[in-house]
Amino acid sequence: MRLYYNIENLIYQTLKEKIKEVFPLELKANNGNDVYKVTVQSYSKYTVKVFHDKHRFNRELLMLKLLNQGKCKCPKLITSNQIHENLFILVITFIEGINFDKVPMKEVKYKEFIKIFYEIGLDIGRIHSTIVLDSNGEKIVKKNYHIDVLNSYQKFRDETKAYKNLAVKIINRETSLLQKSFDFIEKNCEIILDFPKYELTHNDLNPKNIIISNCSSNWQYKGIIDFERSRFSNTIPDFIHLYMCFFLDNNSFEESFFKGYLKLCFFEKNNDFKKILKLYLLKFGLDIVVRNYPQGLASYKEAISLLSKLN
Repeated sequence: MRLYYNIENLIYQTLKEKIKEVFPLELKANNGNDVYKVTVQSYSKYTVKVFHDKHRFNRELLMLKLLNQGKCKCPKLITSNQIHENLFILVITFIEGINFDKVPMKEVKYKEFIKIFYEIGLDIGRIHSTIVLDSNGEKIVKKNYHIDVLNSYQKFRDETKAYKNLAVKIINRETSLLQKSFDFIEKNCEIILDFPKYELTHNDLNPKNIIISNCSSNWQYKGIIDFERSRFSNTIPDFIHLYMCFFLDNNSFEESFFKGYLKLCFFEKNNDFKKILKLYLLKFGLDIVVRNYPQGLASYKEAISLLSKLN
């Protein structure tokens, strides 16, 4: 249940500082979290996240505690507080900049893109290589690993089957394209069972969660935000949005990203990787198609374009 709250009272109760300005960055309905940019009397700036879901709060709290011990460019944890059974507050440093999806791409120089993707690769590598220790300082080995892999595979198949049932209603010129996509998935999806990379992942890595800044007419990478969906999982989904938005059209960006990523993670970009990547990209495109037809015309067209590139 979503609780109503007074944000200024919550912030003062948590920070014990007088507030100069509160600016809402993202307000979500139902059980989604709300995000505010807060400036206190000392002119320090924070991001304040108000959660109504305990699990999302705990995931972000844990990930920030882990990542703050290393070099990953992400918000620094200031404090956290449980206000109520279903109300949690997280105060973190505010990263100055704009979301990557809002960046005027024509203003970014090629060499700036190359450096940005290299540094993003470094940080995703830092996330994927993060080792979780128990209270005795011993590495936590993911138990029931084979069950997690099997569940991930089964979920992939079940969701794809559901998309196919919905896609039957989409009788238009894209029918052949959709059928090719489903055929490839059904023929190849068992390869997911053999993919060994199950690590800590961001699990929502899209351009809006990557912060870029224009400093003295130079675009620079500033960090990654929003870890509330993070979990142990297959690492491939952390690459999906980067491929869809950038790498499918530019091999140099992809190469620069993996040049950074491979400094921290052992990873073989072989045919199995390419096939699994295609599986996830196809599934992602099909998900958008069946969810947005016919209302979400722009998203629908983008998804059809993605499927066309892959087939």
